[in-house]
Amino acid sequence: MSAPAPTQGPTSAGAAGPPPATNVSSNKRMQQTQAQVDEVVDIMRMNVDKVLERDQRLSELDNRADALQAGASQFETSAAKLKRKYWWKNCKFISPLEKARKEDLAQLCSYQSTISVFLC
Repeated sequence: MSAPAPTQGPTSAGAAGPPPATNVSSNKRMQQTQAQVDEVVDIMRMNVDKVLERDQRLSELDNRADALQAGASQFETSAAKLKRKYWWKNCKFISPLEKARKEDLAQLCSYQSTISVFLC
C-alpha cells in the first residue's frame, strides 16, 4: 500500500517556521481587498455628504423662490392699484383740460373772425 499522506500544520510544537506561501498571498489579497473596500466606503460617505449638502441648498433655494414669488405677487397687486389710481387722476385732470381746450378753440375762432373783419 501507499505511504500515509503528510498532515498539514506545525510539525513540532517548538518549531515555528515561516507561514506557508499560500497564507501570505491570501493575507496580502485580503489586505488589498480591505483597502479597496475602505476606499469605496470613504467615497460613498463623501457622496452621501454631498447629496445632503445639495438637498440643503435646494431647500434654501426653494424657500428663496417662494419668497420671491410672494414679493412678485405683492408688487403686481401694488402696481395694478397704482395704475388704476393714476388712470382716474388722469381722467379727472384731462376733463377740465379738454373743456378748457374747447373753450380756447372757440375763443381763437372768434378772434380770427374779428381780425379778418378788421383786415378787410
